[in-house]
Amino acid sequence: MQEAIYTSIHGKWNSFQSMFTQLEAYIAEEPMCRYRISIGTDSQVHAQTTRFVTGIVVQRIHLGTWACLTKRIVAEKMLNLYERLSYETALTEQVLILFTQARKEQLLNLINSQLGEEALLFEAHLDLGSQLENRSYVYADEMIKRVERFGFVGKLKPDSFVASSYANRFTK
Repeated sequence: MQEAIYTSIHGKWNSFQSMFTQLEAYIAEEPMCRYRISIGTDSQVHAQTTRFVTGIVVQRIHLGTWACLTKRIVAEKMLNLYERLSYETALTEQVLILFTQARKEQLLNLINSQLGEEALLFEAHLDLGSQLENRSYVYADEMIKRVERFGFVGKLKPDSFVASSYANRFTK
């Protein structure tokens, strides 16, 4: 699999590790803060392709945000909703698993130990509705279970802002 390119307003990184180094630097700037790292993917079907964007948002709780994204274009129109949502979830999972236990501990070690383990939270944001009237609702339970098996909290709309707002903005 080809290494993804991660971009933000702060730069461009050719590997997860180089992006992770920037993320570490962001956290190291303020070790007395609590952090939430949220990862989510959204997609948009275009004339001949489907564009997928995965966002990584690091919230310094109540004090700011650092974010980046990676894009993938599939050379076909993915019109089947289940297929597209499953692929969105798979792309989110690909980033989630790169946050290995060792990397999580690296980040936690940058934060003041007095804040405890809850000083660093991880969430998977899925572009799925949490209400019966939403077409994607029927797949929500399956997709939530997929990300939870990796040990991440799964969030649905309206709480899945990384997928439904941040990544969505860049799928157009």
